[in-house]
Amino acid sequence: MPATLYLSKTGGGKTTLMRSHVSDLVTSSPDLVFLIVDHGEVAGKPAWKDLPCDKRIFRSVGEWWHMPSRVALFQGVSGDEVAQLAIDCGWSVYVDDEADGVVGEGKWKENPLREIVKRGRHIANRAGEITEVHAMLATHRPANLPTDVGGTFDRVYVGPMVAYNEADRVRREGWVNGRNVAETLATLQGLQPGEFLSWP
Repeated sequence: MPATLYLSKTGGGKTTLMRSHVSDLVTSSPDLVFLIVDHGEVAGKPAWKDLPCDKRIFRSVGEWWHMPSRVALFQGVSGDEVAQLAIDCGWSVYVDDEADGVVGEGKWKENPLREIVKRGRHIANRAGEITEVHAMLATHRPANLPTDVGGTFDRVYVGPMVAYNEADRVRREGWVNGRNVAETLATLQGLQPGEFLSWP
């Protein structure tokens, strides 16, 4: 599972699907630490704080180092900082349901998330131990993802979308088949909220 990507329009169900997968993994992978970037609550939608597991809310990375938690929700902390923490502690999962924000911050080649997505199967933690660091990322704007990470995802879930350029990126990456962009877009527009295609 080193890198998993969730794509859909706003309200398409990507965060709900991701939250379900995180909940399952917390139970089935007891040796991993889950570091979740919490972007805040949306009225009427489940929140990360509602995950059915023990978890703590942190306002800084330093606070986590002082009192670590296996499932940590970071509020008001940048995705870059949380991604670097995932590398530093190792044997972890970086979770971000608005990943287009972190990939657009600063210089991408120096971004710790790039290291996770590209080299997460064998990355050194702060102690120098070679570990695995996974990423679970969601966005409603796949066209904005850096081109050098497209082929690095082990699993991609694609839900409903309405924009031509998003369908074009999804088709070019081979995540959804179509003879042309219009056909791919028609397929994506035909999906209902919560309905996802998966690749591979």
